[in-house]
Amino acid sequence: GAAAPGGQLSATLKLQAEREGTFLRFDTGIQARNLATSVGSNRIDNASLDLSAIGALEPTKDLRIEKFSASLQRLGQPLGTLGGILQVQSAGGKLGGQFSADIQLRESLALWPVQGLQVNAGRLRFNADLSTAAGSTNVTGAVMLSEFTGKFDPYQFADYQVNAQFSGALSQDVLNLTRFTIAPQAGLQKDGSVDATARYDIAKRSGVVTLKSQNLTLQPLQPFVDALMPRKVKSGGIELDSTVTLAADGEAGVKGSLRLAKWVLNPGSQGAEPAPLNASAVLDAGLKGSLVTLRNLTLALDPTARATNTLSARGQVDLATTNARPGRIEIQSPGLDLAPVYDLFNPPSQASAGTASKPAPASAPGPEREPDAIRLPVQKLDIDVDLARVIFREIDITQWKTRVSIDSGSIKVNPWTLKMNNAPVSLSATANLGVPGMIYDLNLSADRIPLAPWNNSFDPSGKGRVGGSLIAKAQIKGAGITGPSIQKNLAGDIQFAATNLNLAVTSTKTPLDRKST
Repeated sequence: GAAAPGGQLSATLKLQAEREGTFLRFDTGIQARNLATSVGSNRIDNASLDLSAIGALEPTKDLRIEKFSASLQRLGQPLGTLGGILQVQSAGGKLGGQFSADIQLRESLALWPVQGLQVNAGRLRFNADLSTAAGSTNVTGAVMLSEFTGKFDPYQFADYQVNAQFSGALSQDVLNLTRFTIAPQAGLQKDGSVDATARYDIAKRSGVVTLKSQNLTLQPLQPFVDALMPRKVKSGGIELDSTVTLAADGEAGVKGSLRLAKWVLNPGSQGAEPAPLNASAVLDAGLKGSLVTLRNLTLALDPTARATNTLSARGQVDLATTNARPGRIEIQSPGLDLAPVYDLFNPPSQASAGTASKPAPASAPGPEREPDAIRLPVQKLDIDVDLARVIFREIDITQWKTRVSIDSGSIKVNPWTLKMNNAPVSLSATANLGVPGMIYDLNLSADRIPLAPWNNSFDPSGKGRVGGSLIAKAQIKGAGITGPSIQKNLAGDIQFAATNLNLAVTSTKTPLDRKST
Protein backbone atom coordinates (compact mmCIF):
# COMPACT_ATOMS: atom_id res chain seq x y z
CA GLY A 1 0.00 0.00 0.00
CA ALA A 2 0.90 3.67 0.02
CA ALA A 3 3.10 5.06 2.78
CA ALA A 4 1.99 8.19 4.62
CA PRO A 5 3.27 11.26 2.74
CA GLY A 6 5.64 13.77 4.26
CA GLY A 7 6.29 17.41 3.47
CA GLN A 8 4.87 20.90 3.99
CA LEU A 9 1.31 21.71 2.97
CA SER A 10 -0.35 25.11 2.58
CA ALA A 11 -3.78 26.08 1.31
CA THR A 12 -5.66 29.24 0.40
CA LEU A 13 -9.38 29.83 -0.14
CA LYS A 14 -11.14 32.99 -1.23
CA LEU A 15 -14.97 33.19 -1.21
CA GLN A 16 -17.21 36.00 -2.42
CA ALA A 17 -20.97 35.82 -1.88
CA GLU A 18 -23.37 37.61 -4.20
CA ARG A 19 -27.16 37.82 -4.70
CA GLU A 20 -27.84 37.56 -1.00
CA GLY A 21 -25.65 34.47 -0.67
CA THR A 22 -27.23 32.49 -3.49
CA PHE A 23 -24.18 32.86 -5.75
CA LEU A 24 -20.63 32.11 -4.60
CA ARG A 25 -17.34 32.84 -6.32
CA PHE A 26 -14.28 30.89 -5.19
CA ASP A 27 -10.55 30.88 -5.76
CA THR A 28 -8.65 28.09 -4.02
CA GLY A 29 -5.17 26.66 -4.11
CA ILE A 30 -3.10 23.95 -2.43
CA GLN A 31 0.68 23.77 -2.43
CA ALA A 32 2.79 20.85 -1.23
CA ARG A 33 6.54 21.23 -0.89
CA ASN A 34 9.29 18.69 -0.16
CA LEU A 35 6.70 16.00 -0.75
CA ALA A 36 7.85 12.44 -0.05
CA THR A 37 5.82 9.24 -0.26
CA SER A 38 6.03 5.60 -1.34
CA VAL A 39 3.58 3.63 -3.47
CA GLY A 40 4.42 -0.04 -3.55
CA SER A 41 8.12 -0.36 -4.43
CA ASN A 42 8.28 3.12 -6.01
CA ARG A 43 9.22 6.23 -4.06
CA ILE A 44 8.96 9.91 -4.87
CA ASP A 45 10.72 12.58 -2.84
CA ASN A 46 11.79 16.23 -3.16
CA ALA A 47 8.56 16.83 -5.09
CA SER A 48 6.27 19.84 -5.36
CA LEU A 49 2.55 19.68 -6.09
CA ASP A 50 0.35 22.69 -6.97
CA LEU A 51 -3.45 22.54 -7.24
CA SER A 52 -5.75 25.47 -8.05
CA ALA A 53 -9.35 26.10 -9.06
CA ILE A 54 -11.31 29.25 -9.89
CA GLY A 55 -15.07 29.21 -10.41
CA ALA A 56 -18.57 29.92 -9.22
CA LEU A 57 -21.31 27.96 -7.48
CA GLU A 58 -25.04 28.58 -7.57
CA PRO A 59 -26.49 26.00 -5.19
CA THR A 60 -29.00 23.52 -6.72
CA LYS A 61 -28.45 25.05 -10.17
CA ASP A 62 -24.97 25.51 -11.55
CA LEU A 63 -21.30 24.77 -10.85
CA ARG A 64 -18.69 26.42 -13.04
CA ILE A 65 -14.99 25.76 -12.71
CA GLU A 66 -13.60 28.39 -15.01
CA LYS A 67 -10.06 27.11 -14.60
CA PHE A 68 -8.47 24.25 -12.71
CA SER A 69 -4.89 23.07 -12.85
CA ALA A 70 -2.51 20.63 -11.23
CA SER A 71 1.25 20.38 -11.69
CA LEU A 72 3.86 18.02 -10.27
CA GLN A 73 7.59 18.75 -10.15
CA ARG A 74 10.63 17.06 -8.70
CA LEU A 75 13.89 18.84 -8.04
CA GLY A 76 12.63 21.73 -10.15
CA GLN A 77 11.95 19.48 -13.17
CA PRO A 78 8.33 19.25 -14.41
CA LEU A 79 6.79 15.77 -14.40
CA GLY A 80 3.31 16.61 -15.65
CA THR A 81 0.43 19.06 -15.67
CA LEU A 82 -3.35 18.73 -15.77
CA GLY A 83 -5.88 21.47 -16.48
CA GLY A 84 -9.25 22.40 -17.87
CA ILE A 85 -12.68 23.87 -17.30
CA LEU A 86 -15.93 22.27 -16.12
CA GLN A 87 -19.60 23.27 -15.99
CA VAL A 88 -22.42 21.30 -14.35
CA GLN A 89 -26.09 22.30 -14.63
CA SER A 90 -27.94 20.11 -12.16
CA ALA A 91 -31.38 21.37 -13.15
CA GLY A 92 -31.05 20.44 -16.82
CA GLY A 93 -28.78 17.43 -16.30
CA LYS A 94 -26.09 19.00 -18.47
CA LEU A 95 -22.35 18.65 -18.08
CA GLY A 96 -19.59 20.12 -20.18
CA GLY A 97 -15.87 20.44 -19.89
CA GLN A 98 -12.49 20.71 -21.51
CA PHE A 99 -9.50 18.78 -20.18
CA SER A 100 -5.82 18.62 -21.01
CA ALA A 101 -2.75 16.81 -19.69
CA ASP A 102 0.97 17.03 -20.44
CA ILE A 103 3.41 14.40 -19.14
CA GLN A 104 7.21 14.40 -19.45
CA LEU A 105 7.96 10.74 -20.01
CA ARG A 106 11.65 10.53 -19.16
CA GLU A 107 11.27 12.27 -15.81
CA SER A 108 8.03 10.50 -14.90
CA LEU A 109 9.19 6.99 -15.78
CA ALA A 110 12.37 7.51 -13.81
CA LEU A 111 10.09 7.48 -10.75
CA TRP A 112 7.59 4.89 -11.95
CA PRO A 113 9.64 2.56 -14.21
CA VAL A 114 8.07 0.06 -16.59
CA GLN A 115 9.93 -3.21 -17.07
CA GLY A 116 11.68 -3.35 -20.44
CA LEU A 117 11.04 0.35 -21.22
CA GLN A 118 13.93 2.79 -21.44
CA VAL A 119 13.03 6.42 -22.26
CA ASN A 120 15.64 9.01 -23.17
CA ALA A 121 13.14 11.69 -24.25
CA GLY A 122 9.44 12.03 -24.92
CA ARG A 123 6.26 13.88 -24.17
CA LEU A 124 2.67 12.64 -23.89
CA ARG A 125 -0.20 15.12 -24.28
CA PHE A 126 -3.96 14.68 -24.08
CA ASN A 127 -6.93 16.97 -24.62
CA ALA A 128 -10.66 16.33 -24.76
CA ASP A 129 -14.02 18.11 -24.89
CA LEU A 130 -16.89 16.42 -23.05
CA SER A 131 -20.58 17.29 -23.02
CA THR A 132 -23.75 15.55 -21.87
CA ALA A 133 -27.35 16.62 -22.51
CA ALA A 134 -30.72 14.94 -22.99
CA GLY A 135 -29.34 11.44 -22.37
CA SER A 136 -26.50 11.82 -24.86
CA THR A 137 -22.79 12.06 -24.09
CA ASN A 138 -20.36 13.40 -26.69
CA VAL A 139 -16.58 13.48 -26.59
CA THR A 140 -13.85 14.66 -28.96
CA GLY A 141 -10.15 14.74 -28.30
CA ALA A 142 -6.60 13.88 -29.19
CA VAL A 143 -3.61 12.02 -27.77
CA MET A 144 -0.12 12.99 -28.92
CA LEU A 145 3.17 11.21 -28.31
CA SER A 146 6.05 13.40 -29.48
CA GLU A 147 9.85 13.39 -29.58
CA PHE A 148 9.94 9.85 -28.19
CA THR A 149 13.41 8.35 -28.14
CA GLY A 150 14.11 5.15 -26.30
CA LYS A 151 13.73 1.39 -26.28
CA PHE A 152 10.96 -1.02 -25.42
CA ASP A 153 12.79 -4.29 -25.76
CA PRO A 154 13.31 -5.34 -28.54
CA TYR A 155 11.97 -2.20 -30.30
CA GLN A 156 14.16 0.88 -30.82
CA PHE A 157 12.67 4.37 -31.32
CA ALA A 158 14.26 7.67 -32.38
CA ASP A 159 12.26 10.93 -32.50
CA TYR A 160 9.08 8.85 -32.80
CA GLN A 161 5.64 10.44 -32.84
CA VAL A 162 2.06 9.19 -32.73
CA ASN A 163 -0.99 11.42 -33.10
CA ALA A 164 -4.44 10.03 -32.38
CA GLN A 165 -7.73 11.94 -32.80
CA PHE A 166 -11.15 10.66 -31.79
CA SER A 167 -14.80 11.66 -31.56
CA GLY A 168 -17.80 9.68 -30.42
CA ALA A 169 -21.10 9.62 -28.62
CA LEU A 170 -23.15 7.44 -26.29
CA SER A 171 -26.91 7.80 -26.76
CA GLN A 172 -29.77 5.45 -25.85
CA ASP A 173 -27.46 2.47 -25.23
CA VAL A 174 -25.69 2.95 -28.55
CA LEU A 175 -21.99 3.71 -28.52
CA ASN A 176 -20.91 5.37 -31.74
CA LEU A 177 -17.24 6.05 -32.48
CA THR A 178 -17.51 8.33 -35.49
CA ARG A 179 -13.79 8.87 -35.83
CA PHE A 180 -10.58 7.38 -34.53
CA THR A 181 -7.46 8.25 -36.51
CA ILE A 182 -3.99 7.17 -35.46
CA ALA A 183 -1.01 8.56 -37.35
CA PRO A 184 2.44 7.21 -36.41
CA GLN A 185 5.36 9.27 -37.60
CA ALA A 186 9.16 8.94 -37.57
CA GLY A 187 10.87 12.32 -37.85
CA LEU A 188 9.16 15.23 -39.61
CA GLN A 189 7.72 13.42 -42.64
CA LYS A 190 4.01 12.51 -42.70
CA ASP A 191 3.68 8.74 -43.05
CA GLY A 192 -0.06 8.08 -43.36
CA SER A 193 -2.63 6.91 -40.87
CA VAL A 194 -5.11 4.21 -39.87
CA ASP A 195 -8.75 5.28 -39.58
CA ALA A 196 -11.35 3.43 -37.52
CA THR A 197 -15.07 3.73 -36.89
CA ALA A 198 -17.25 1.67 -34.55
CA ARG A 199 -20.87 1.26 -33.51
CA TYR A 200 -22.04 -0.94 -30.64
CA ASP A 201 -25.56 -1.48 -29.34
CA ILE A 202 -25.18 -2.29 -25.65
CA ALA A 203 -28.72 -3.65 -25.27
CA LYS A 204 -28.54 -5.90 -28.34
CA ARG A 205 -24.85 -6.75 -27.88
CA SER A 206 -24.19 -6.20 -31.55
CA GLY A 207 -21.89 -3.89 -33.43
CA VAL A 208 -19.41 -3.26 -36.20
CA VAL A 209 -15.83 -1.94 -36.37
CA THR A 210 -14.05 -0.78 -39.53
CA LEU A 211 -10.31 -0.24 -40.05
CA LYS A 212 -8.71 1.34 -43.10
CA SER A 213 -5.25 2.70 -43.78
CA GLN A 214 -4.60 5.96 -45.60
CA ASN A 215 -1.25 6.30 -47.42
CA LEU A 216 0.49 4.37 -44.64
CA THR A 217 4.21 3.84 -45.25
CA LEU A 218 6.62 1.45 -43.62
CA GLN A 219 8.68 4.24 -42.05
CA PRO A 220 6.76 4.70 -38.76
CA LEU A 221 6.49 0.93 -38.32
CA GLN A 222 10.22 0.40 -38.94
CA PRO A 223 11.07 -0.27 -35.25
CA PHE A 224 8.59 -3.16 -35.16
CA VAL A 225 9.53 -4.56 -38.59
CA ASP A 226 13.26 -4.42 -37.81
CA ALA A 227 12.69 -6.41 -34.61
CA LEU A 228 10.69 -9.11 -36.41
CA MET A 229 12.64 -9.44 -39.65
CA PRO A 230 16.11 -10.98 -39.93
CA ARG A 231 16.73 -8.66 -42.86
CA LYS A 232 16.19 -4.90 -42.97
CA VAL A 233 13.38 -3.57 -45.15
CA LYS A 234 14.34 -0.17 -46.60
CA SER A 235 10.94 1.12 -47.70
CA GLY A 236 7.42 0.10 -48.61
CA GLY A 237 3.74 0.67 -47.96
CA ILE A 238 0.99 -1.07 -45.98
CA GLU A 239 -2.65 -1.18 -47.09
CA LEU A 240 -5.29 -2.34 -44.62
CA ASP A 241 -9.06 -2.57 -45.09
CA SER A 242 -11.16 -4.68 -42.72
CA THR A 243 -14.54 -4.95 -41.02
CA VAL A 244 -15.32 -6.78 -37.78
CA THR A 245 -18.95 -7.54 -36.90
CA LEU A 246 -20.74 -8.89 -33.85
CA ALA A 247 -24.33 -10.06 -34.37
CA ALA A 248 -27.07 -10.14 -31.74
CA ASP A 249 -27.01 -13.97 -31.79
CA GLY A 250 -23.35 -13.92 -30.70
CA GLU A 251 -21.78 -14.67 -34.08
CA ALA A 252 -18.62 -12.65 -34.78
CA GLY A 253 -17.15 -12.14 -38.22
CA VAL A 254 -14.16 -10.53 -39.86
CA LYS A 255 -13.65 -9.58 -43.49
CA GLY A 256 -10.59 -7.76 -44.64
CA SER A 257 -7.43 -7.49 -46.61
CA LEU A 258 -3.81 -6.61 -45.90
CA ARG A 259 -1.27 -5.74 -48.56
CA LEU A 260 2.47 -5.12 -48.31
CA ALA A 261 3.23 -2.85 -51.25
CA LYS A 262 6.64 -2.44 -52.87
CA TRP A 263 8.79 -3.56 -49.95
CA VAL A 264 12.42 -2.93 -50.86
CA LEU A 265 14.99 -5.10 -49.07
CA ASN A 266 18.65 -4.49 -48.40
CA PRO A 267 20.92 -6.23 -50.94
CA GLY A 268 21.26 -9.96 -50.38
CA SER A 269 24.34 -12.10 -49.90
CA GLN A 270 25.12 -11.82 -53.64
CA GLY A 271 25.14 -8.00 -53.47
CA ALA A 272 22.22 -7.48 -55.89
CA GLU A 273 19.14 -5.62 -54.67
CA PRO A 274 16.06 -7.86 -55.04
CA ALA A 275 13.01 -6.63 -56.89
CA PRO A 276 10.37 -4.90 -54.71
CA LEU A 277 8.14 -7.39 -52.93
CA ASN A 278 4.35 -7.25 -52.97
CA ALA A 279 2.31 -9.56 -50.75
CA SER A 280 -1.36 -9.69 -49.78
CA ALA A 281 -3.77 -11.55 -47.53
CA VAL A 282 -7.57 -11.69 -47.83
CA LEU A 283 -9.61 -13.09 -44.93
CA ASP A 284 -13.30 -13.92 -44.47
CA ALA A 285 -13.99 -15.81 -41.24
CA GLY A 286 -16.57 -16.18 -38.49
CA LEU A 287 -16.89 -17.45 -34.93
CA LYS A 288 -20.09 -18.67 -33.30
CA GLY A 289 -19.77 -20.41 -29.98
CA SER A 290 -16.85 -22.79 -30.36
CA LEU A 291 -17.18 -23.14 -34.15
CA VAL A 292 -14.69 -21.26 -36.33
CA THR A 293 -15.67 -20.96 -39.99
CA LEU A 294 -12.93 -20.04 -42.42
CA ARG A 295 -14.81 -19.05 -45.54
CA ASN A 296 -11.73 -17.82 -47.33
CA LEU A 297 -8.08 -17.13 -46.61
CA THR A 298 -5.98 -16.26 -49.63
CA LEU A 299 -2.28 -15.41 -49.47
CA ALA A 300 -0.52 -14.07 -52.53
CA LEU A 301 2.87 -12.89 -53.71
CA ASP A 302 3.71 -11.35 -57.06
CA PRO A 303 3.37 -14.06 -59.73
CA THR A 304 6.54 -15.21 -61.41
CA ALA A 305 7.08 -16.80 -64.80
CA ARG A 306 6.92 -20.20 -63.07
CA ALA A 307 4.06 -19.90 -60.56
CA THR A 308 0.95 -17.86 -59.76
CA ASN A 309 2.06 -17.63 -56.10
CA THR A 310 -1.33 -17.93 -54.46
CA LEU A 311 -2.37 -20.13 -51.53
CA SER A 312 -5.95 -20.51 -50.32
CA ALA A 313 -7.57 -22.18 -47.32
CA ARG A 314 -11.14 -22.78 -46.19
CA GLY A 315 -12.95 -24.97 -43.71
CA GLN A 316 -14.38 -25.29 -40.21
CA VAL A 317 -12.82 -26.04 -36.81
CA ASP A 318 -14.68 -26.78 -33.58
CA LEU A 319 -12.68 -25.54 -30.58
CA ALA A 320 -14.89 -27.25 -27.99
CA THR A 321 -12.95 -29.29 -25.46
CA THR A 322 -15.68 -31.95 -25.23
CA ASN A 323 -18.02 -33.43 -27.85
CA ALA A 324 -16.41 -31.38 -30.60
CA ARG A 325 -17.78 -31.72 -34.11
CA PRO A 326 -15.34 -33.05 -36.73
CA GLY A 327 -13.61 -30.23 -38.57
CA ARG A 328 -11.89 -29.97 -41.88
CA ILE A 329 -9.53 -27.46 -43.52
CA GLU A 330 -8.55 -27.53 -47.19
CA ILE A 331 -5.33 -25.84 -48.32
CA GLN A 332 -4.69 -25.50 -52.05
CA SER A 333 -2.32 -23.80 -54.44
CA PRO A 334 -1.84 -23.97 -58.21
CA GLY A 335 1.80 -23.00 -57.79
CA LEU A 336 4.27 -21.37 -55.36
CA ASP A 337 7.68 -19.91 -56.14
CA LEU A 338 9.47 -19.60 -52.79
CA ALA A 339 12.54 -17.68 -53.97
CA PRO A 340 11.05 -14.24 -53.07
CA VAL A 341 10.18 -15.48 -49.57
CA TYR A 342 13.67 -16.92 -49.12
CA ASP A 343 15.20 -13.61 -50.17
CA LEU A 344 13.00 -11.83 -47.63
CA PHE A 345 14.11 -13.97 -44.67
CA ASN A 346 17.71 -14.68 -45.73
CA PRO A 347 19.90 -11.88 -44.33
CA PRO A 348 23.06 -10.81 -46.15
CA SER A 349 26.14 -12.84 -45.27
CA GLN A 350 28.43 -11.17 -42.79
CA ALA A 351 32.01 -11.77 -41.82
CA SER A 352 32.69 -13.24 -38.44
CA ALA A 353 32.73 -10.56 -35.75
CA GLY A 354 35.67 -12.13 -33.89
CA THR A 355 36.15 -15.03 -31.58
CA ALA A 356 32.92 -16.39 -30.23
CA SER A 357 32.50 -16.27 -26.48
CA LYS A 358 32.78 -19.55 -24.62
CA PRO A 359 29.49 -20.93 -23.37
CA ALA A 360 28.98 -21.21 -19.65
CA PRO A 361 29.70 -24.65 -18.23
CA ALA A 362 26.62 -26.84 -18.25
CA SER A 363 25.26 -27.94 -14.92
CA ALA A 364 25.21 -31.61 -14.13
CA PRO A 365 22.11 -33.16 -15.73
CA GLY A 366 19.47 -34.74 -13.53
CA PRO A 367 17.55 -37.92 -14.31
CA GLU A 368 15.97 -37.80 -17.76
CA ARG A 369 12.21 -37.29 -17.74
CA GLU A 370 9.76 -37.65 -20.58
CA PRO A 371 7.91 -34.47 -21.61
CA ASP A 372 4.36 -34.27 -20.31
CA ALA A 373 1.45 -35.34 -22.46
CA ILE A 374 0.26 -32.61 -24.84
CA ARG A 375 -3.36 -31.52 -24.99
CA LEU A 376 -4.10 -30.34 -28.50
CA PRO A 377 -6.29 -27.24 -28.99
CA VAL A 378 -8.72 -29.20 -31.22
CA GLN A 379 -10.26 -32.65 -30.79
CA LYS A 380 -11.17 -33.74 -34.31
CA LEU A 381 -9.75 -32.15 -37.45
CA ASP A 382 -8.64 -33.21 -40.92
CA ILE A 383 -6.26 -30.93 -42.83
CA ASP A 384 -6.02 -31.65 -46.56
CA VAL A 385 -3.15 -30.08 -48.52
CA ASP A 386 -3.09 -30.06 -52.33
CA LEU A 387 -0.20 -28.10 -53.85
CA ALA A 388 0.13 -28.51 -57.59
CA ARG A 389 3.66 -27.13 -57.66
CA VAL A 390 6.23 -25.69 -55.22
CA ILE A 391 9.44 -24.25 -56.66
CA PHE A 392 12.63 -22.92 -55.14
CA ARG A 393 15.13 -22.05 -57.83
CA GLU A 394 16.06 -25.49 -59.25
CA ILE A 395 14.07 -27.52 -56.71
CA ASP A 396 10.75 -28.42 -58.35
CA ILE A 397 8.12 -30.21 -56.26
CA THR A 398 4.89 -31.31 -57.92
CA GLN A 399 1.73 -33.24 -56.98
CA TRP A 400 2.09 -32.51 -53.25
CA LYS A 401 -0.85 -34.13 -51.44
CA THR A 402 -1.09 -34.49 -47.68
CA ARG A 403 -3.76 -35.30 -45.11
CA VAL A 404 -3.14 -34.60 -41.42
CA SER A 405 -5.79 -36.03 -39.10
CA ILE A 406 -6.15 -35.03 -35.44
CA ASP A 407 -8.20 -37.22 -33.13
CA SER A 408 -7.98 -36.20 -29.47
CA GLY A 409 -4.28 -36.58 -28.64
CA SER A 410 -3.28 -38.45 -31.79
CA ILE A 411 -1.93 -37.04 -35.06
CA LYS A 412 -1.89 -39.11 -38.24
CA VAL A 413 -0.22 -38.12 -41.52
CA ASN A 414 -1.40 -40.29 -44.41
CA PRO A 415 -0.95 -39.79 -47.28
CA TRP A 416 2.02 -37.46 -47.74
CA THR A 417 3.14 -37.85 -51.31
CA LEU A 418 4.92 -35.65 -53.82
CA LYS A 419 7.40 -35.69 -56.67
CA MET A 420 10.70 -33.91 -56.11
CA ASN A 421 12.21 -33.13 -59.50
CA ASN A 422 10.12 -36.09 -60.75
CA ALA A 423 11.42 -38.41 -57.99
CA PRO A 424 8.58 -39.95 -55.95
CA VAL A 425 8.59 -39.32 -52.19
CA SER A 426 6.03 -40.71 -49.73
CA LEU A 427 5.62 -40.61 -45.98
CA SER A 428 3.15 -41.83 -43.40
CA ALA A 429 3.35 -41.18 -39.68
CA THR A 430 1.35 -41.39 -36.47
CA ALA A 431 2.08 -39.78 -33.11
CA ASN A 432 0.13 -40.20 -29.90
CA LEU A 433 0.81 -37.01 -27.95
CA GLY A 434 -1.62 -37.91 -25.19
CA VAL A 435 1.00 -39.90 -23.29
CA PRO A 436 4.28 -38.63 -21.78
CA GLY A 437 7.04 -38.66 -24.37
CA MET A 438 4.56 -39.72 -27.13
CA ILE A 439 4.33 -42.95 -29.13
CA TYR A 440 5.34 -42.68 -32.78
CA ASP A 441 5.47 -44.67 -36.00
CA LEU A 442 7.05 -43.34 -39.22
CA ASN A 443 7.52 -44.72 -42.73
CA LEU A 444 9.50 -42.88 -45.42
CA SER A 445 10.35 -43.72 -49.00
CA ALA A 446 12.29 -41.57 -51.49
CA ASP A 447 13.41 -42.95 -54.86
CA ARG A 448 16.32 -41.25 -56.64
CA ILE A 449 15.99 -37.61 -55.54
CA PRO A 450 18.41 -35.54 -57.67
CA LEU A 451 20.95 -33.80 -55.42
CA ALA A 452 22.21 -31.19 -57.88
CA PRO A 453 19.07 -28.98 -57.64
CA TRP A 454 19.49 -28.75 -53.85
CA ASN A 455 23.14 -27.76 -54.06
CA ASN A 456 22.57 -25.32 -56.92
CA SER A 457 19.58 -23.70 -55.17
CA PHE A 458 21.17 -23.10 -51.78
CA ASP A 459 24.72 -22.49 -53.04
CA PRO A 460 24.51 -20.88 -56.49
CA SER A 461 28.25 -20.11 -56.42
CA GLY A 462 28.94 -23.85 -56.16
CA LYS A 463 26.68 -24.87 -59.04
CA GLY A 464 27.69 -28.15 -60.61
CA ARG A 465 29.82 -29.35 -57.70
CA VAL A 466 27.30 -32.00 -56.61
CA GLY A 467 25.56 -34.57 -58.77
CA GLY A 468 23.90 -37.93 -58.37
CA SER A 469 20.71 -38.94 -56.58
CA LEU A 470 19.53 -40.06 -53.15
CA ILE A 471 17.56 -43.19 -52.30
CA ALA A 472 16.09 -43.42 -48.81
CA LYS A 473 13.84 -45.81 -46.91
CA ALA A 474 12.99 -45.66 -43.22
CA GLN A 475 10.69 -47.48 -40.82
CA ILE A 476 10.84 -46.21 -37.24
CA LYS A 477 8.72 -47.05 -34.21
CA GLY A 478 9.19 -45.96 -30.65
CA ALA A 479 7.81 -44.65 -27.38
CA GLY A 480 9.45 -41.76 -25.55
CA ILE A 481 12.25 -39.42 -26.60
CA THR A 482 14.69 -39.61 -23.68
CA GLY A 483 17.84 -41.68 -23.90
CA PRO A 484 16.59 -44.60 -21.79
CA SER A 485 13.24 -44.72 -23.66
CA ILE A 486 14.97 -44.68 -27.05
CA GLN A 487 17.33 -47.47 -26.01
CA LYS A 488 14.41 -49.55 -24.75
CA ASN A 489 11.65 -48.86 -27.29
CA LEU A 490 13.14 -47.60 -30.56
CA ALA A 491 13.00 -50.10 -33.41
CA GLY A 492 13.16 -49.84 -37.16
CA ASP A 493 15.25 -49.86 -40.29
CA ILE A 494 16.92 -46.91 -42.04
CA GLN A 495 18.56 -47.19 -45.46
CA PHE A 496 20.28 -44.38 -47.40
CA ALA A 497 22.13 -44.68 -50.66
CA ALA A 498 23.65 -42.07 -52.99
CA THR A 499 24.43 -42.89 -56.60
CA ASN A 500 26.77 -41.08 -59.02
CA LEU A 501 27.45 -38.56 -56.24
CA ASN A 502 30.34 -36.59 -57.82
CA LEU A 503 30.82 -34.69 -54.51
CA ALA A 504 33.52 -32.19 -53.57
CA VAL A 505 33.04 -32.24 -49.79
CA THR A 506 35.08 -29.16 -48.87
CA SER A 507 33.22 -26.79 -51.17
CA THR A 508 29.55 -27.61 -50.68
CA LYS A 509 27.06 -25.70 -48.53
CA THR A 510 23.67 -27.34 -49.03
CA PRO A 511 21.46 -28.66 -46.21
CA LEU A 512 22.06 -32.20 -47.46
CA ASP A 513 25.82 -32.01 -47.00
CA ARG A 514 27.69 -33.15 -43.91
CA LYS A 515 31.21 -32.09 -43.02
CA SER A 516 33.83 -34.83 -43.04
CA THR A 517 36.95 -35.06 -40.93
